Amino acid sequence: MGQAPFQYPTPDGYPQEAAAWQGALFWRWRLALALAGGHVAGTRIDEARLLERAGGPAGLVAHLLGRQPGAHERAAFLARGAPDLGLLLASPAFQRC
Repeated sequence: MGQAPFQYPTPDGYPQEAAAWQGALFWRWRLALALAGGHVAGTRIDEARLLERAGGPAGLVAHLLGRQPGAHERAAFLARGAPDLGLLLASPAFQRC
């Protein structure tokens, strides 16, 4: 996803500002959507098992974000009951955790 360990050219590591990442967002989104859609060769996500192990849709969202989602995030990710895994993995909230 463009963040090879120890490969950033300065000793302070990868920047936290959004402007530094905008050029790589398309590729990160593409990977997230392909992974969630089952389009990454040799990789499969069992969403039913994932949801069960996370304690349901809200638990999965909280686990992937590393925190409880805010009201807007909850509305976006849980609007259809089960979270849209591609949307969640491509979201700014997941990208920053």
